[in-house]
Amino acid sequence: MPSSDALIVVEDWISEHFFTTDATKASFHKHVLDRRKEWDAAEHPTTRSRFTADRSGIASRIAELYPWPPNPDDIQRTELADLYADLRSILDYRPGALHVTSTGPAHRVTTPGVEGSRGLVIIDALPVASEDELFVKAADSLLTPWEPEGEAPITNTARLVSKLLIADNGPEFALVMAGRMMAITDAGRWPEGRYLVVDLQTVADRNDYKKGGEIDVALTCLDAQSLAPDPDSQIWWSSVL
Repeated sequence: MPSSDALIVVEDWISEHFFTTDATKASFHKHVLDRRKEWDAAEHPTTRSRFTADRSGIASRIAELYPWPPNPDDIQRTELADLYADLRSILDYRPGALHVTSTGPAHRVTTPGVEGSRGLVIIDALPVASEDELFVKAADSLLTPWEPEGEAPITNTARLVSKLLIADNGPEFALVMAGRMMAITDAGRWPEGRYLVVDLQTVADRNDYKKGGEIDVALTCLDAQSLAPDPDSQIWWSSVL
């Protein structure tokens, strides 16, 4: 797929050419086409079928968040938490095949029954309007404070990502949900300021549903099949990177 302003590679988190070329071999496009083939062949609901069925609703719910904050009360934060929970379900981050443990705004996703599974953390952040606002270091940017027992509360998204990714046996990857913006990073690249951003509202609004189009690329980036650990605690994105 050609370069898209809804899919932003920051500081070469992934090779720009590999990510955007429409070549059907040795490219991210090839991975996307393979995933689309799996989705089309599935006899059960998939990330793609759930997203396309609720695409207009997702776009509307995200759009209603802006400008943020119009009146940042508890009701709006509850609605935002509900939206994030629905997005996790659409993207297939559901308990059962995965072990999900939540501490405030952080949802740790690991392989059930596997000791030492590093997995993924999904972080609920307040909405931002652009990728430049995602990791502002001075902002109280988490949906709720992260308050593990015996530790000082953390209210900043960038600080929490750093805290979790550098911890012993911390998660290998992080997915940050910040309104319309979804950000993916990993323990090795995060200290260098490298990550990938998906503008989910733009993707939903454009509705580029053709094979290998913007929807397929965005969902391949965000899907649990890509970011959650498999039964062997391996993460698809690790091999792709």
